[in-house]
Amino acid sequence: MPYTLENSEGDPADKCVGSIKWVNRIYDTDWYELYAVSVDSFDMDSGIAVGGTLSAEEQAVIQEAIVLRYGDISSARQALIVTALGQVGAVRYYWRGKPVNAGMPLTLSLNGAGEAALGASCTVDGKGRAVAGLDCFGFVGWAYWTAFGVKPGMSTGIFTGSLGLEQIGFGELQPGDIGLQAVPGAVSNHIGIFLGLDGNGKALWMHCSGSSGVVVNNTNCFRLYYRLMSGYSLLLII
Repeated sequence: MPYTLENSEGDPADKCVGSIKWVNRIYDTDWYELYAVSVDSFDMDSGIAVGGTLSAEEQAVIQEAIVLRYGDISSARQALIVTALGQVGAVRYYWRGKPVNAGMPLTLSLNGAGEAALGASCTVDGKGRAVAGLDCFGFVGWAYWTAFGVKPGMSTGIFTGSLGLEQIGFGELQPGDIGLQAVPGAVSNHIGIFLGLDGNGKALWMHCSGSSGVVVNNTNCFRLYYRLMSGYSLLLII
């Protein structure tokens, strides 16, 4: 028999509330991180998740869409977005993979297993990956370092603090701002760069996914938001 409030035991109101909470838990799960699928993955207009590399023309289209939606954004925001977009589909995920240098060609430090060039075969990481890449904080840290010449702390506990980033609300996000899955210092965390809202009003993020490397998609894992840079960070750049 199909489930209805009428044939369920207990208070119908309690059943309804419980069902809503259950549905919300399903929706809030980061399906992309877990299974490389997304509940709703779109690019700026067409509704397709971006997991492959982007041509210069495709990057230009995304940048134009950002301008149409947000107006002219600052040169700092443009620099970070252009830097990060260039690595979509090109950088693989490697647990605790960190950049040794800014820019390209990129050499990576591989969690105590020596160094390797980006994309080279290497010692397997803690999850069995054997291609040199970056973890999520390594990717965003590299993008900052490359775009601004400022090297942030590239771990969950020190990234935002090393740059003095200001926490903001979701409604204040602008392209280039930062999202975290959990509070700085949490044992399990994730970081991404806000790209903008797609045509369906969903947030688009660039991030280094454990399953696919650097992607653009509508992952729903980010819960805390930070301004791209503080006055302190700007002084470092200037």
